[in-house]
Amino acid sequence: MTLLTDLAAWFDDVKAEFILNFIDKNRWRMLLTGLGNTLLIALLACLIGIVLGVSLATVAGNIVGITARASLSAITISAGVSLAVGVLFGYLPANKAAKLNPIDALRYD
Repeated sequence: MTLLTDLAAWFDDVKAEFILNFIDKNRWRMLLTGLGNTLLIALLACLIGIVLGVSLATVAGNIVGITARASLSAITISAGVSLAVGVLFGYLPANKAAKLNPIDALRYD
């Protein structure tokens, strides 16, 4: 689900980056800004996912009558995959917007 949401929002992110293309022509600065925003959102989503996952596993375990615990390796792997997907889909629109000519960026809409 996260992958589909990121993919759908990808086109909107490209449009937002176009505005930054007019303000600052520095490609690396645009990329770092896009990646910084993406990393912050991905970290927040990761923390929310960990809290919800551990909480729901505990509640479901109590309902069924078993002890359900999330292992540290499972949490680490899921957080790593989540961050990797978030950074990848943050880098793609930032990179595309950084390469565009401002006139072409306006014509894109």
